[in-house]
Amino acid sequence: MQSFKDLSLKINNGVFGKDSTNNEGRIVVTTPDNEVCATCFGTGFDKERVQSCQTCRPSTEENRRKVLLEKIPSRYRGVTLENLEPWPNLHPAQAQHINYMRSNPSATYCICGKNDTGKTRFLYALYDHAVRTGRNVFVSTLFEIIEAIKKSFDDPVAARKVFSLHMADLSQTTFPYSIFIDDVAMARPTDFVAERFFDIVNRIYVHKHQLVVTTHIDTEALVDHFDQADGSYGLGIARRIVNEGTAILRMF
Repeated sequence: MQSFKDLSLKINNGVFGKDSTNNEGRIVVTTPDNEVCATCFGTGFDKERVQSCQTCRPSTEENRRKVLLEKIPSRYRGVTLENLEPWPNLHPAQAQHINYMRSNPSATYCICGKNDTGKTRFLYALYDHAVRTGRNVFVSTLFEIIEAIKKSFDDPVAARKVFSLHMADLSQTTFPYSIFIDDVAMARPTDFVAERFFDIVNRIYVHKHQLVVTTHIDTEALVDHFDQADGSYGLGIARRIVNEGTAILRMF
């Protein structure tokens, strides 16, 4: 069976390399050198002892950080919370937003605004911080997530791996995740998109993982956007993105 971590690796072109199955039928995530730790199977965590893997942690953590940072698009590579500068020509509130992010890097965020106001730059500055502080991270656009799920249906076995655990890594609190999803309102809101996205944000919300999203529409419009499907998911999705714990950074 395959967890959300495995799905994230597939979408991010195999952060630790290709995945395979060992003799016990467990999913194994290999390192870029195709070497796998017998204790943590390349994840960096010893789940049996519920702690960081003491076998390979020192060597794999540096490599893990390097590979994850390489997933940042070249346009935003090198942007950190520390060196993030406000661009008032894009929006006058940027300085205020940056100060808040620096003080609250682990908060949940909905970064909304017009195109070309710096939303994705903010997202990757927060992502960079999460990677460098050792958090479990996942970054993607919603469109890429949906496309990865759709492609899995070409192989029934792969489809069962993706959905059999119902994204189990998001259904636990032992290892908190930081989830970064860019352009949540760009994927066409079909029934399939709304259903799968609700499943993702619901698990993030219930188990208190960090969620950072960007959108070109305001928070109130998220309900109508996802209700274009069958009218069942818009309010549920919006409430799980924007709730009592969400910092809303508006740049309209």
